[in-house]
Amino acid sequence: FLCVRIRALSREPGLRGGTRIAISALPAEAPLPDTLLKQPECSWAFGRGLARGPDRRVFALPEADVDGAGLVEGDLLGVLVAKPGGNIAVMRKGPKDKGWTCLLNWEAGVPMTGPHFALLE
Repeated sequence: FLCVRIRALSREPGLRGGTRIAISALPAEAPLPDTLLKQPECSWAFGRGLARGPDRRVFALPEADVDGAGLVEGDLLGVLVAKPGGNIAVMRKGPKDKGWTCLLNWEAGVPMTGPHFALLE
């Protein structure tokens, strides 16, 4: 389980990018990739409405848009790789919320054979 608190958001027009997250079965090595949609090997990446598995095929997954999920400063963003099927769940919890809200439940098929590493773009 990975959990990060949103400390600041920039919504300035003209800024490139958005948030992508990858779960990798291998530790990242330098040099880091320009985009998580292409590398690292043996990883599952999502964000900006797109997703990619270790087969490197990118496909539309509209609910995989972290930036469009209405996050605000102070929110918690959680990423969980769930047993037994290897689903990737993305959840949000506001500062005053009692529980988590599921933003994404991707049947990614991540094997549960060892440690996993999270990458954030």
